[in-house]
Amino acid sequence: MDVRAQIAMVFHLDKCIGCHTCSVACKNVWTDRSGAEYMWWNNVETKPGTGYPSVWENQEKYNGGWVINSEGELKLRCQTKASSYLKLFYNPFQATLDDYYEPWTYKYEDLFKAPLGDDQPTARPISLITGEPIDIKAGPNWDDDLSG
Repeated sequence: MDVRAQIAMVFHLDKCIGCHTCSVACKNVWTDRSGAEYMWWNNVETKPGTGYPSVWENQEKYNGGWVINSEGELKLRCQTKASSYLKLFYNPFQATLDDYYEPWTYKYEDLFKAPLGDDQPTARPISLITGEPIDIKAGPNWDDDLSG
């Protein structure tokens, strides 16, 4: 499939049965090219909320979207074929780690080695970058429960 412009789908989340058919269809359209096999694709953009990456709809920040040039052709706003080589390793409009989230795992051994007691043990989140405990402030589908 040769996609030339952005495609969007809108779903009524109150009627969602969690079958992920929409996610599979979206992945089939957007990640059918080599190199895109492991990208995040099962995220939900709900309003209100900032989205993923944070404020991803801000065209001024990311220089995104499409424009119609003087010949009436649909072109990317951010670059041309020639400038894409210049931006291959550095793009000033590219989202940073702060725009996404810091990846984390959990300290599961706290669950298994916790002493017996009246309270439930918890697994603390640990940064996959630094290995230090973190306070989670964002992640994929973070704003999912804010809709409707």
